Amino acid sequence: MKRLFDDLLRILEEMKTGDSPDQAVHELEECMVWGYNNCGWQPIETAPRDATVVDLWRGEWKYRACNMVRVDMGKGNVFYDPVSDGPSCVRDATHWMLAPGEPEE
Repeated sequence: MKRLFDDLLRILEEMKTGDSPDQAVHELEECMVWGYNNCGWQPIETAPRDATVVDLWRGEWKYRACNMVRVDMGKGNVFYDPVSDGPSCVRDATHWMLAPGEPEE
């Protein structure tokens, strides 16, 4: 999330001082769309298909599983494993969201 705000501040500064305000406006729009699409809970079908670390919502259990990574065994056999500890082999997630990064020192 910090990256999003850093990018927004950079783009706004470019809009004030830059030579190409149209390009800055375009970048700002892209940044805002990315932020909108990547903040909050998203349907599990839209989850990243790579090794992006995400948090999962297990709807039936009303439980949040944190720091999970997708494992695809092929033929529709997909589940999520924890990066370190926690529940393993989550198959019943209904939603996902990006896991927050480490805090700044």
